[in-house]
Amino acid sequence: MICKHCGYDVPSGIEYCTACGEPMPKIKEDESGENAFAKEQEAVLSKKEFNRHYVPYSVKLSLHAGAILSYFYIALSLYVSIGVLVLGKARVTDIILLAVSVLLAILTAGFHIKKSLFCAVVITAIAALFTIYSLVIAHQLTVVWLCAGILAIYGIYQNQKLWRAYQETGKLPPRVH
Repeated sequence: MICKHCGYDVPSGIEYCTACGEPMPKIKEDESGENAFAKEQEAVLSKKEFNRHYVPYSVKLSLHAGAILSYFYIALSLYVSIGVLVLGKARVTDIILLAVSVLLAILTAGFHIKKSLFCAVVITAIAALFTIYSLVIAHQLTVVWLCAGILAIYGIYQNQKLWRAYQETGKLPPRVH
């Protein structure tokens, strides 16, 4: 707040100007709330700050749940594939599982850390193909990665939708605590 007597910038909430001692005008509670909201609306947020404070918990949960499912299944697949390779009983299916696990680990990090929709779509497509392959060739059903990819696509899509709306309008959605 600017002092009307000397022009000094006085922090809000101070009753007297710290430069000249003149009394500062009182601010009503409603005005201070509106001013804070207006300043918050004017501030340009980085995507990281926006994600931290304005993306709903359900969106964050779908991203993290998809990543956790994927990381878990990747660890399990790597454990089984490497174990079979060490025992010398590897089949072509086991080597393919190992290669797919490594590829999906990289893609999972891409959608989890960078929130890349491309990585989420690719992981879902590869997971769908690998699920069909596993069902036909190995008679196993590996839908965990497919579920992880679908959760990731949903979370990233919602996240990007909120971010684009903020960039286009400049208006922030309700703050998430």
